[in-house]
Amino acid sequence: MSFSDWIGIWSLIVGVVGAVVGIIGCLNLSKANKIAAKCITNSKITQAETLIVNNGVDTYAVIKIAKETTQEELKNIVDNLAATTLDLKELQKQVDEIPRIYSGKEPPPDNLRDGDVYLQYIESEEENTHV
Repeated sequence: MSFSDWIGIWSLIVGVVGAVVGIIGCLNLSKANKIAAKCITNSKITQAETLIVNNGVDTYAVIKIAKETTQEELKNIVDNLAATTLDLKELQKQVDEIPRIYSGKEPPPDNLRDGDVYLQYIESEEENTHV
């Protein structure tokens, strides 16, 4: 056997090993994707310092600041939502004022209003006549 034969055999072995490793990795990735997050219960963040840059404070202070900030932001959102009133009649009036656009071969509908746009496609008889 020549040197190129040995290189060929070695390349074949490396290729087969690579294919097997790829198949095993694909199966593991597929199985990992099937694991649902609902299976994870009663979990806690135990290393908050790896998630948040501490800027000179300890982990307990970082968690306390994050918790208070979240509650304060949530309170602001709830207050803003509570202050918002939705008047359905006013909303319907605004929607009705938006111009509507119609198009087609049919004649314009009877319910056109000022500001509505209607585009009608008209085919001429000359275009449809073939000799």
